[in-house]
Amino acid sequence: MACNSGKFWLGIGIGTVVGALAYHCSRTARAQKAKADVLDAITDIEIAAEAALESAKQRAKTTGVKLADKVASKATEMKEKLGELDV
Repeated sequence: MACNSGKFWLGIGIGTVVGALAYHCSRTARAQKAKADVLDAITDIEIAAEAALESAKQRAKTTGVKLADKVASKATEMKEKLGELDV
C-alpha cells in the first residue's frame, strides 16, 4: 500500500484555513449581533416557559380545590341520605 501522507497534510492545511476563516467570521460585528439575538431569544423562551409553568401550577391548584369541594359536597349528600335511611 502506498503512503497517503500528502493527502493528510493537504487535509490539515485545508482544515486550518477553514478554521481560521470561521474564527475570523465569528468575530465580526454581524456575528456578535447574531449571537446576542440568539441569547435574547433563549432568554425570552426561558421567561415564557417559567410563566407557563407557574400558570399551570396555579390552574392545577385551583382545579384541585374545586375537585375537593365537589367530593366534599357529594360526601355530605351521601351522609345526609344515609342518615335519612336510619330514621
